[in-house]
Amino acid sequence: SAHLAKWLGKRLDWQLTLPDLSSYDYRLLGGRLLSRDEGWPGALLMYERDDGARVSVYLTRTGEEQPHTPLMFDRLDETAIYWWVDEALSCAVVASLDARLDVDRLNRMSDSIYEQLEM
Repeated sequence: SAHLAKWLGKRLDWQLTLPDLSSYDYRLLGGRLLSRDEGWPGALLMYERDDGARVSVYLTRTGEEQPHTPLMFDRLDETAIYWWVDEALSCAVVASLDARLDVDRLNRMSDSIYEQLEM
């Protein structure tokens, strides 16, 4: 994970810390660099639980200082997303809800990710 953080951080032009979700029973599987039509590329991080359930974390630079947004939430059936913009960084956390990951737990996980990513 240290190599991945360094590799992605270099391409995104910021010192990237990969969030640790082990306290939520998720381990880092890996990550990818994603291109965008304009602006900074993004990083997609994938985490997995022992039963195969996954959480995706998408990060991108905004390119310029943006106003901070509160943690936003949306849901379509059992797929949930929390997202926010914090000055120069945008983040989205996406997961399927189940008996072990409800909306409140995903909210706490998203808060933890936010705290770990503070620039």
